[in-house]
Amino acid sequence: MNKKGIAVLFLSALTVVVLFYFFFDINQIRDSEQLPESIESRETNQVGNEDDLRDTVKVSSDKRDSEDQHLAKSTTTLEVEEVCQLVEKYNDWYPEGEHYTSIKLMEESNRWAFARGYYNTAYGDERSTYGSSNDYSYQSLDNLEVMAKSGDAEANARLAYRLANSSHQEAIKKAQPYCQQALIDGYTASIHCLAAPLASQINALQGNFSDKEELKKLETRYEAWKLVAVELDDPLAKQMLEWAVAGYVTEINSGNAKREAQRMIVEIKQKRDYSEVIQREYPELPELAAYMFNKGSASYERINACFK
Repeated sequence: MNKKGIAVLFLSALTVVVLFYFFFDINQIRDSEQLPESIESRETNQVGNEDDLRDTVKVSSDKRDSEDQHLAKSTTTLEVEEVCQLVEKYNDWYPEGEHYTSIKLMEESNRWAFARGYYNTAYGDERSTYGSSNDYSYQSLDNLEVMAKSGDAEANARLAYRLANSSHQEAIKKAQPYCQQALIDGYTASIHCLAAPLASQINALQGNFSDKEELKKLETRYEAWKLVAVELDDPLAKQMLEWAVAGYVTEINSGNAKREAQRMIVEIKQKRDYSEVIQREYPELPELAAYMFNKGSASYERINACFK
């Protein structure tokens, strides 16, 4: 079985009743040594004044603390009764193997995924009617590129997604500017694409622990991407980054990570304003889906208990 198949099976096993599996090559991120070294072309000038930046960092820190508390509740303190109340919101559950599945829950989850730019999900591929335009699914990469360069945001997002999930290193390298634009346009699925070069470098250096200071810088910047995912309210993007790099081997500087994350957020917002990008509206991720996704396979037993 090829690496992509292994990755799909891994994700499917983790969230078989839950949300999504992606044709995103997690192992490819780990093993590749040919990805470009930089995440994106960044301007070197500091954006915003220091007082504004400190305020922004504090807001981000408070938001992450709040999200961590919410995650702790969703993954540790939800009792069976509370889970069952969430389960009862859906009336189309049916047994599938050892677990239960709700198509309505999957449909709601898929709508959230498509709005974020995740175009392959467990109950609908790119030809699913959940997408805003089925026609994009049948376009060649060349056609998508022409459409993207003409200003078609969804064509750009789909091109970025398809290139980023390619097994060819040149395609992944080519994806970077399209992923940058997709993130500016509000497609947060592109976060994993932009962080992929860092993941490759980190995994390579962790296997050859020869430059501790360089590795610390890379791991700190990678942590910043996780904070960006939190700030942009995409828990799946954060989870995918955690899958791609299992953990850190240096003691990262959390303060530097927060500052870098906020610099990136400010830059994204400035570019959105400059390009007059209309703020995207996202469907809400279903509460039960968020619980199941964060809890993983451990949630199955609690949900199964609701049907006994």
